[in-house]
Amino acid sequence: MLALYDSDDNQLRKNKGLDQTVLYDSLLRRFIERERMKAEDFHTLKKKERDEIIEKDMERLGVAAIGMFNRRSLHIRASQLNTDLSFFDLTRDFQQSQGRTLSQADLLLGSFFFVHESKSAHKGETPQERDVDSAFEFLHNTFGEFLTADFIFRKILAETQSIYNLRQVEELEAVLKARLKDPNGLPEAWFVSLMYTPLYSRPVILDMMREWGKHRIKATKRSVEEFIVDFDTLVSHQIKRLLTSNNLPSIMTEINKTSFDDLPLIGHLAIYSMNLVLLRTVLSPNGYIFQENIILPHEDGTRAWDRLTHLWRSWFSLESLNGLTAILTAKREDKQIHLKGKDVFSISSSSDRLNAVLNVSLALADNITSGLTGLLSHDSYRSNIIELEEIENLLNSENLHLNLEITLKKLKGWRGKIRFINRREILDNYFDLSNPIDWYKPEGMLELIRLLRACLQT
Repeated sequence: MLALYDSDDNQLRKNKGLDQTVLYDSLLRRFIERERMKAEDFHTLKKKERDEIIEKDMERLGVAAIGMFNRRSLHIRASQLNTDLSFFDLTRDFQQSQGRTLSQADLLLGSFFFVHESKSAHKGETPQERDVDSAFEFLHNTFGEFLTADFIFRKILAETQSIYNLRQVEELEAVLKARLKDPNGLPEAWFVSLMYTPLYSRPVILDMMREWGKHRIKATKRSVEEFIVDFDTLVSHQIKRLLTSNNLPSIMTEINKTSFDDLPLIGHLAIYSMNLVLLRTVLSPNGYIFQENIILPHEDGTRAWDRLTHLWRSWFSLESLNGLTAILTAKREDKQIHLKGKDVFSISSSSDRLNAVLNVSLALADNITSGLTGLLSHDSYRSNIIELEEIENLLNSENLHLNLEITLKKLKGWRGKIRFINRREILDNYFDLSNPIDWYKPEGMLELIRLLRACLQT
């Protein structure tokens, strides 16, 4: 790929600080331009007009990529791509020539160097009917991943730019509020890009968005900080709607509104909200602070973040959610959830299901499940995902005081490591007798006495 890029006037020497996303963007644009140059009328256009056509073709390639992403496939059929291009209103005007009739998919990908085409025949309802449908796939997955990242970021950039523009004019404040309040205030393409597949299932796309986003934001002559302010406004209003209102976007609640297969409403809500939180976290160098105080709890009492994570758990399996642990870390501090994207996206290789429960709970800032699972799985003689001090802090933050159980674990770890233990010091350090807890349970006390004796005998 680098050789292809450098083949055009030694571009590698001329471009310092070239990163992966800039490379993909340059290669794709160059190929589009080369294909367009085959048409004589393209030569006569001004550079600005040619650039606009190339930009539109980049977006059309993004439709192919998002079509594969939404269908969770590495290929897309011509019939599907034709429908998708029509849905996103990105069909191309052209004059049909004599010979075989070209479809929109043929025009877009038929001669594209980075795409492999295969054809299959399908029988119709009668033996006489025969339909030939081409299937397209990128020669390397990363082309599709970059185009997906670019397509989604275009939607984010357009909506945040709109919010920014409305914020600049005081007279338009009412327009901004009305748009944010309207469940259908965002384009259908916005929702369709984010409500079918969780982005944590394709970490490379998120990584590319983090890298590519900096270049795209810089091109708009806005700072990342300004971009995040407007994106935060968008994300917070969308999540608040999902958690507090039954007035939801019609594209989620009505059937056959898109070119993709419908999911149950709970699936769309879970995937959409997950992707919003992931993007808001990953696209900011400082992460994301989810403020629970802006979403008041219902009288039944569940906290906003807990409602959100329960929604995710109701749709995603444990194995699926384990992919989230590769992307971010999360920590609850009272009514704030601090989320931070990892520098390198990587997932634990452990096949232990209990460890998976613990890792997912930590990634969801679920202190109760993290603390209890961490305590249950803690091995005093081996390294652990979280140690007893952190387990104790997690449980205490949720008013779960398991002092006896934690002390027993600590004593097991001390055996053979010390020659003298002051029994009074142990009791003073690990038992708060003013708390109304059942540290004195008979079976627990017997175990405590046994461990104390064992420690004192070493």
